[in-house]
Amino acid sequence: MGTLKTYKEIKANLESLLIYRNIRDDQVIKSIEAMFKETKRDTPSNTFLSSQYNTVLGDLVCFAEKRAYKGNLLSNYVLDLILNDSNVFAQSCEKYGDNIESCLKDLAIKDLRTIFSIMHLDFMSFKNMSKINGDFILDYNPTLNKDLYKPYNEEKKFLCQIDCFDDFFNSLVQYYHKIGSGILSSNIAFKWVDDFGIVPVNNPHKIELNHIIGCAYQKDMLIKNTDAFIKGHTANNVLLEGSRGTGKSSLVKALLNYFHKDGLRLIEVGKTQFLHLSTIMNELSKKNKPFILFLDDISFEDTEIEYKQMKSILDGGIETKPSNVLIYATSNRRHLVKEKWEDAPTLSNVGEIHSNDSVNEKLSLSDRFGLTLTFVKPTQKEYLDIVFGLVEQKNIDLPQDYIKQEAIKWELNQNGRSGRTAEQFINHLIGEHHLL
Repeated sequence: MGTLKTYKEIKANLESLLIYRNIRDDQVIKSIEAMFKETKRDTPSNTFLSSQYNTVLGDLVCFAEKRAYKGNLLSNYVLDLILNDSNVFAQSCEKYGDNIESCLKDLAIKDLRTIFSIMHLDFMSFKNMSKINGDFILDYNPTLNKDLYKPYNEEKKFLCQIDCFDDFFNSLVQYYHKIGSGILSSNIAFKWVDDFGIVPVNNPHKIELNHIIGCAYQKDMLIKNTDAFIKGHTANNVLLEGSRGTGKSSLVKALLNYFHKDGLRLIEVGKTQFLHLSTIMNELSKKNKPFILFLDDISFEDTEIEYKQMKSILDGGIETKPSNVLIYATSNRRHLVKEKWEDAPTLSNVGEIHSNDSVNEKLSLSDRFGLTLTFVKPTQKEYLDIVFGLVEQKNIDLPQDYIKQEAIKWELNQNGRSGRTAEQFINHLIGEHHLL
C-alpha cells in the first residue's frame, strides 16, 4: 500500500483546492478521499476500505464504457474531471493560451499538482483488501461508444501518458487553448436549450462530405467559406435556400465532421430562441474557437418579430457579432419572412408612406446573408446519379436496370425527386432485399 504520509498529504491538499474545487464534489473523488481518511485511523477498517475500493472500481468501469476510456481508468477519469471543469483558469487559457498572470497561474499549479498526484495514484495498493482483482483498470479496453468518443480520446491520449508535472501543465494549457474546457472539450455539436443554455448533443449526425452526392458548387463554396473562417480570414454568414430534401441541412452537419479537428463547433438554435441570440453571442465571444450557429429550416410569419433580432445581428448593430461566430441558416423560402397580399402597394394604400418600407424590411432579411446558396430539385439524371452513388456507398449488388426502374417508380409515388427521396429509396431497397 502507498505510504500513510502520501495519503495524508493528498487528503490535505484536496481540502485546500481553490480553482479546481468543484472536483471535490465528484463521487469517485469523494470515495477516494474517504479511503484516505480511513487510512489515517489507528486501526483502519478493512471492510470499509474494501467496500470503497469496489465502489470506485465499479464507477470507473461504468464511466469507461460510457466515455470509451482506454488504458489506465483512474488516470483517464481524473483527466476528464480536469478537462470538463470550466473554471476561471481554464477559460483564461482558452482565450489567452500561456499568457496568464502569475497570480492565477500559481494557484492553478498548486491545485493541479494535487490532482495530478491522484491521476498517478497507485490505487492497486488497496486491492489486497478486496476479493476483486482490479488490475484491469490499468489497461482497459472498452466495448461501447468507441467511435462516438474517438476524436476526443485521441486528443487527450497524450495528456494521460505524461509523467512529469511541468510537461503536463504546459500541455494542458495548450490543450485548453486549442480544444477548450468544460463541455467544449469533449463535444463538437450543441443546441441551445431555454433555462439551460448551451447543451451538448451526445450523438451528432455522422454524415461525411463525400457521402453527399451532387450540389458540387454549393459544397465547394461552403467548404471555402468555412475554411477561411477557421483560419481567421474574412468569411460570410450563409443562407442555404431551396427545395426540400436537397441536402441543405446535411451539408452543414457534414462540415462539422470535416472541420471539427480544426476546432470548429456547431450550435443549433431554434427559431423561438432567436431572442437569446445576443446572450449566445456574448457567451461564445469568450471562447478561442470558431462557432457556427445553425438555424435550420427557418421562415417567419409576418406576425413574428424574431426576424428583427436576427436582422439586427446580421446588420451589425451596436452589439456586433463576435469574429469567432458565423450564422449558417437553411430555409425552403428564398424570402424568409412571409409576405401577405395586404403588404403590397395597392390603389388603396399607395399613399401610405410606410407601405413599401414594411415590404422591404420583410424581404431584406435574406439579403443580409453575405453568401446565398440555392439548392434546386434535381433532374431525373441527377436524381439517378444520387441513387447510384448511394448504391456504390452501400455496396448494393442488384441489377442496374432494376434499380433504375424501381428508383423512378419510387420518386413518382413518394415525395418527388430529391436527395432525401433517393436515400429513402435506398433504405427501402436494403430492407426489401435484406441486404444488411
